[in-house]
Amino acid sequence: MANLVDQVNSIESACAAKEAEYQNKLKQLNLEFEDKKKALEEDFEKELKAFKEHVRQEQEDKFKTVKDQFQSDSQQKIKQMEADILQRRQELEQKIAKKVVEEIWQ
Repeated sequence: MANLVDQVNSIESACAAKEAEYQNKLKQLNLEFEDKKKALEEDFEKELKAFKEHVRQEQEDKFKTVKDQFQSDSQQKIKQMEADILQRRQELEQKIAKKVVEEIWQ
């Protein structure tokens, strides 16, 4: 009977030791999981920040390209209008001069 009690005590002791071992292993795995989770979250935040910066820069570049093209087109239109006005002014000056000469000769 004493032998049986010793065996039960030995088994309970072994079970308690294994349980403690598994608890420690579980704690270690949880710590590793949390560390990996934190590292992945940090990597995600860095990648997200880099992506947002890339998209922002891309949009700024597109906006600048469109803005520059619009300004260039506007400048060309203004120059063309100025040239048209100058030409029209010269034509009117010539017509006025012609009328003045015709009036003088009459």
